[in-house]
Amino acid sequence: MAENSNGWVFKRGLDDGFMKELESLAKGGWFADVLADPDLILGIRDNYMNVYWRGQSLFLIRPNGNVSTHPKYLLDPALKRAVNFNGMTFDVQGHKALTGEYDGKTTLEQMKKIANTYAGDEKRGVHVIIRSNKDVIDTEVTFNSEEDEDDERPTQRIDLAAFEDEGGKILLRFWEAKLYTNGELRAQGDEEPPVVGQVRGYRTLVQEHRGEIVDSYRKVAKNFIEIASWSPPQRKVGTLFASVASGDFAIDEPPMVGLVIFGYSSAQKGSKRWKVDMPKLERETLMPICRAGDPKNIKLRGTRPLTGVPSASNDSVKREP
Repeated sequence: MAENSNGWVFKRGLDDGFMKELESLAKGGWFADVLADPDLILGIRDNYMNVYWRGQSLFLIRPNGNVSTHPKYLLDPALKRAVNFNGMTFDVQGHKALTGEYDGKTTLEQMKKIANTYAGDEKRGVHVIIRSNKDVIDTEVTFNSEEDEDDERPTQRIDLAAFEDEGGKILLRFWEAKLYTNGELRAQGDEEPPVVGQVRGYRTLVQEHRGEIVDSYRKVAKNFIEIASWSPPQRKVGTLFASVASGDFAIDEPPMVGLVIFGYSSAQKGSKRWKVDMPKLERETLMPICRAGDPKNIKLRGTRPLTGVPSASNDSVKREP
């Protein structure tokens, strides 16, 4: 597979050997607990996997039993308040400073609880959007290697990749998600909001890696279908995944990278600020916009043809301010 202009090959999917390892793990223990928890999101990478909770990677799973987590997720969640320090000792108030053993689902719930303290509102919202859109196949879609220590380029990540049925044709589309208070949605005067350039850059990356992306997500869909079969009915896949696994999908021409905006009130939607910000974003006709105050009301839906159709808003959904 030839490298593209950014010097990196897009590759996703788990090989047969690793899948057999995971199937064995799924028969009991910590990985069975992970699969039985539908709120945990699996991210399939290049022969490794992340297990996400509200944007935080609780587990990094590699072949040959190589599994790791960040020590911050092992802090006892009972230590909610500041710990006093007298210059010699920390007053942990009788609690364990670290959880040293996996004690079934209790430990998993503790890890989720402490991970939640590291998750910002934007990451929490993206998690809700994924749970509300079953045909999302990937999150934190990275377009350069996270493992290359010599790669000094900033990591480029699109928040979501999802399949849509457009008149019987399945299309893979990408979405960048922003909290309404995110400053990247705004610009002074007639300047372009930073998110527009960000999305435009992502669109170029998808175009450059088009063939690799199609090959990768066909394999990822097969992986997810098999993984779901190990833990029914808790672990499910989107209704379009079976067709995708057989190769029946495409990417828009040009690729569709849309914008999701959430986390605003009725008052904010009616504000002068809104009337200034939204028209600037909608000038980019190749960037459909899905928006809702409550992220659970976001239904990822692009537009065809892309040109001349600025917005695919979910604002018609009634919600609390």
